[in-house]
Amino acid sequence: MDNFKAVYRILNFLKKSEQFDEFDDENFTAGHFELNSRQWALVLERMIDEGIIKGVSVRWGACAEVSWVHPRITMKGLIYLAEIHEYRLPGKSGSE
Repeated sequence: MDNFKAVYRILNFLKKSEQFDEFDDENFTAGHFELNSRQWALVLERMIDEGIIKGVSVRWGACAEVSWVHPRITMKGLIYLAEIHEYRLPGKSGSE
C-alpha cells in the first residue's frame, strides 16, 4: 500500500477511535492497514517523527517492535486530515 494512503487510513482510524472508551487493539495492526510488519513500523515511525500521532513507539532491533499506550492523533494530525479532505472535495483541482 502507498505510504500516504496508509498514513491517511491510520489517522482516520485513530480519529474514529476517540469516540470509544476502549481502543481497538485487535485492528490496530499491520494487516488491518494492508502493510507488512516492516512497512507498518516505518510508517508509524515517520508519523511519530512528524508529530501527527502520540502514544506509539517503535524500537528497532533484529526486527521492529511496535508498542502503544493510548495511541491518538495530535492536532497536527487532525489538520493534516482536514487538508486532505479539503483537497478531495468535488470541484477542487488541488492546484488552487
